[in-house]
Amino acid sequence: MPNSRKVLLWVIGLVTISILVNLRSYQYLFPILFPSQPWEYTADNEQRKKVLALQPKIFHCGGYALNRNFQPTLQSILPEYSWHNIKAGLKSPWTSLSFPNSSSTHPWDILLMNYELDDCIKGSNRTASFHRWLQLDFQGKIIFWTPEVGPENFNSLPIRKNFKYDLGPGKPGEQRMTLTFLQTAFWAQLPPNEKVKLLTRHLRSQSSIERRRPHFLIYASSHCVGVRQKAFRQLATDDTLPTVHYGGRCNGGITQNQSRATKYENGVRLSNWEDNVNTYQEFRFCLTMEHANRPGYITEKILVAFWGGCVPIYWGSAPEIFEIFNQKAFIYWNVTEPSKALEQIRYLERNWTAYQEVLQEPILAPGALENYFSLDKTIGGGATKAKIRSFLGLDDFEYEQV
Repeated sequence: MPNSRKVLLWVIGLVTISILVNLRSYQYLFPILFPSQPWEYTADNEQRKKVLALQPKIFHCGGYALNRNFQPTLQSILPEYSWHNIKAGLKSPWTSLSFPNSSSTHPWDILLMNYELDDCIKGSNRTASFHRWLQLDFQGKIIFWTPEVGPENFNSLPIRKNFKYDLGPGKPGEQRMTLTFLQTAFWAQLPPNEKVKLLTRHLRSQSSIERRRPHFLIYASSHCVGVRQKAFRQLATDDTLPTVHYGGRCNGGITQNQSRATKYENGVRLSNWEDNVNTYQEFRFCLTMEHANRPGYITEKILVAFWGGCVPIYWGSAPEIFEIFNQKAFIYWNVTEPSKALEQIRYLERNWTAYQEVLQEPILAPGALENYFSLDKTIGGGATKAKIRSFLGLDDFEYEQV
């Protein structure tokens, strides 16, 4: 019996030592019992904290979160950051990730992710190691981004971290700031000279305004959403309007013998900006409706129509769209009561002078330049850029190369 008691004490002692040695692992496995303590700092508003450090870093796993529009936009907002793909060099989807240790990440570093975490944890060996690194070793901020609307309850994401932020479509909140796909597309896709045209007045030249375009209306989409399909059918079956065209797979679900809808054949793909712009230049109106009407969900569609020089017929995030674009420069299609939009289209089609007056309207609404498109100091003084940096808490630091 004494020997059994000694063995039991030895076992208890070994278990206790194991728990103490591996406390960080137990903290990860049992977060309720061992909650993580994120790095904290206090910032003096009068004397900003100066950090003598190597270049701050943005870590990412490539993929969806590194959308071709979002990366150039973030590079403009955070030009001092270097970019590091933590999946670079992996030979197979099942290879374990190699993460920077806690001593090589800092509170001002950033991890860029999508909501599903797919880009970082695809592969059988990655999920546990990634969460463990994220929870226990990564010292910086996490930014979630997607061109679509993210989860309504931001804190439901499977990341137990105070320093997480959402930049993207959706209702703004304490840790979420609206950054529309429109804004990132504007910054990444529009050539510099076209940016100047848009932000000074509009994208249409005087010669473009005066030129009578040969065709009435184009509907260019390969994603056949119900509200868009219905709107195109209404336009195609209106006897008072000229022939309408469709340029993608979607045609409103109608056949040519049911209406005056004609396939527009021009030998270009409608899957990129340039092709859409070139096509839109031949039409007086462009049907550019969103997939859905949700807060902050505004894509490039209306901007491409303005760039192409036609009058956009738009449906989407209202009233926010009127805070960005001058409502006199486009037609808003109310899906529940489209009669007002239809009458406006009929009037402009009959009255060339009135149509030209719409083309001459400034594209942007008052204040939109500073509130939405000022992503660099050269445009509107960088007001939007400063707002995003402040939201992320990055102006508490000044960086010096050493």
